[in-house]
Amino acid sequence: MGITLRIKSDHFAAATDAIDQAVQTVIPDIATAIAQDASYNAPVDTGSEEKGFYIVVKGKDTYNDAVSAAQSVNPHVHILDHIPQEADAYHGYVSHVPEHTIYEEMGTAKHAAAPAFTPAAEAHRQDFEDTLTAVIQAALDALLR
Repeated sequence: MGITLRIKSDHFAAATDAIDQAVQTVIPDIATAIAQDASYNAPVDTGSEEKGFYIVVKGKDTYNDAVSAAQSVNPHVHILDHIPQEADAYHGYVSHVPEHTIYEEMGTAKHAAAPAFTPAAEAHRQDFEDTLTAVIQAALDALLR
């Protein structure tokens, strides 16, 4: 014998809209914060890595700005192609334009790693999870009132 739980609420549409709106706000905010922190963490040799992080979120793509900024400090920098993903309301991407950034991030046989992106992403993981958890909890609370 099973248990049936039936929730009757006229707040369901408002709750799901609140979750949807919050997700669409938090993704660009967190992506921007990660890119800014990665830029701050980046080693400054020629400056192209520091200026080469970009975001792709719904309605915003800073790839061309990052290319211009990286080339303004190092005209000889090798530029990576734009990431192939297109962002929607539920996905955001942070990447970099200078080809050498991956070698700085991961290191090579002759060069120790100097990560910039990974610490930036990890620094914002908990903020992202906490924000989404709070929004979902608030929506559930509204439904159960």
